[in-house]
Amino acid sequence: MAMAKNSRTKGTKKDAKGEKGGAGAGMDRMLEQTLRKLKKDNQSLRNEAKGLSEELVHVKEEMESMKNVVNIHSEHAESIVRYGEEREQEAEDRYEECKDQLTKARTELDLTKHALAEEKRSSDALKEKIEQMSILYDEKTRLEDRIEGQDVQIRQLEGDLKTFKEKAAGLENEKDVMLDENGQYRYSVRSGSQLKMIHQSPWYFKKKCYKICTTSTVRLEGGTVASTGQSTLILLGMSASRAEDHVISLTRNQLCGFKLSRVERSDFPGRCYHTCNYISNVGLVVFGGRNSDLVSDKLLVFDGKGGKWTSMPDFHSDVPSLECHCSVSFGSNLFVYGGVLADGKLNGELYVLDLEKQKGSGLTPATLTTPKPRKKSALAVTDDGLMLWMFGGQHGESVLDDLYTFDLEKKKWEQQVEHSGLRPQGRAGHVCRYSQGFILLSGGYSMSPASGRVCLLDTWVLDTGMMKWYKVDDGSFLWQSPAGALQGQQLSYTHSFDTRGCLNIVGNDCDGNIDSLITLDVLFGDGLENDLDDQGDETRSSRLEFLDKCEAGATQIELAWRPPERNADRIEHFKLMVANNLGVVKEVYRGKSMHFRVRKLRPSTEYIFCLKAVYADGSYLWSDPKSFKTRHGEKE
Repeated sequence: MAMAKNSRTKGTKKDAKGEKGGAGAGMDRMLEQTLRKLKKDNQSLRNEAKGLSEELVHVKEEMESMKNVVNIHSEHAESIVRYGEEREQEAEDRYEECKDQLTKARTELDLTKHALAEEKRSSDALKEKIEQMSILYDEKTRLEDRIEGQDVQIRQLEGDLKTFKEKAAGLENEKDVMLDENGQYRYSVRSGSQLKMIHQSPWYFKKKCYKICTTSTVRLEGGTVASTGQSTLILLGMSASRAEDHVISLTRNQLCGFKLSRVERSDFPGRCYHTCNYISNVGLVVFGGRNSDLVSDKLLVFDGKGGKWTSMPDFHSDVPSLECHCSVSFGSNLFVYGGVLADGKLNGELYVLDLEKQKGSGLTPATLTTPKPRKKSALAVTDDGLMLWMFGGQHGESVLDDLYTFDLEKKKWEQQVEHSGLRPQGRAGHVCRYSQGFILLSGGYSMSPASGRVCLLDTWVLDTGMMKWYKVDDGSFLWQSPAGALQGQQLSYTHSFDTRGCLNIVGNDCDGNIDSLITLDVLFGDGLENDLDDQGDETRSSRLEFLDKCEAGATQIELAWRPPERNADRIEHFKLMVANNLGVVKEVYRGKSMHFRVRKLRPSTEYIFCLKAVYADGSYLWSDPKSFKTRHGEKE
């Protein structure tokens, strides 16, 4: 249609032009051209209309198809909408959850940031430490280099130190030996002898002091000391607590002193306040005593040679359980008197235990005259075994001073009355012994209302023929000990006579340790004569002694001594010790000479000297102490 319009427009223009040119004849051609043009346009329009009609049909078909598609898609759209709504709700829920997670994540992020800050600070501190460690490592490296360079010097110093330690150990051993020797010397200088006249007869009292080296803290009260021979003492029933189960052996050294050691108790039940007597061919016989809260009536025997305890299962006895009683032996018989019964009552009966017949029974007196019941008394038996002597004891809160005899043949008690004069005061816990018509009594305690128990230090002799007492020592001789344990009013000691008539006293120091042993040999009559003969032989053969003659000046003393004849060639050297009146002990000489001049002494002063001979095998022998006095005058 557009093309036809354009054609018509162009023809019109041409016709106008022809008219203007005067050529009217050209109108027909124009019309014919126009008609042809119109036909051509009409035909073109028809063709175009037909094409449009076909296209319309096609569009209608497509529209139907589209309607169907729209219907289908409409249903799908509803499903999609519903699905979208659901997805939208899920998205909203997810959104809320993500918001919560985001909040948590932010919180965690803040914490992480704070932790990272802390880590950063720690990292910074660690870096500083690393830098310090690096500095220290460098310093360590330098020190290692220095140490490595000093290894040789250290090894040399270690060798020197080892040498010094060996020397120090040797010096320490020498110091211990010297301290022990000084201790032994301090005790040995307390030894001595006295000669007294009793009833116009000479009595010789020979005292020996020994130091006992031990740290055993034991209680001596309630214990006993007994001898199994000339070289061994047995201490029984002593303890620092209630468990009185100690059995201690004191063995005398061949040359000097006593060595303390424990004895295997085996089946020995610990006890105290018992009695212990040595019976020949039997051993140490222990009777009665207390074990914890029980009072015993058992009889035990200790074999000093074998060192074993045995009971006597076949022994039949009517003797009750006793403690704090007294006893004495003669032959195979053990006589027991008094004590405390298991019910706490005092006992006043006398019993005999026959170790040979293994039978024990009471000795019923033939008369009504009997001593008061008592505890901690003392018994002695005559040399012929026909009579018992008893002195003192404790009755209630008072001590007794009465003296009784019991005739074993007549079974008769009799109270003895001494002649006027001095007599021992009442006491308990003492010891006594009969020999050749005399009774030797020592120690014990009395009772004072003000201070209670007071220990006694005096020693007495009773002439049973004249019934007269003699006070032979007030304690200044027998009870003197360097440690002072036997010098106070509250003493801690145990004592007894052995089979040879020697009084043995074992004492404690102020700390409660077994400290000292004092032995007292009392010789008179035939025993004195025999002992003097024996001493003469012993002096010549085995004694180390000072010569009586000495050259004494105002500040010096020259001493000489005589070695023992026996093994004199084995003496390696002599050691001379001196003690002044203040108790200071020191060594003044060591060598092989048998005389020495001691210098730098005080004028008019008495000194006590003691000499030690040391043998090649390490053994030694002490002399008896001897005192010498410097002259009065100016210093030399």
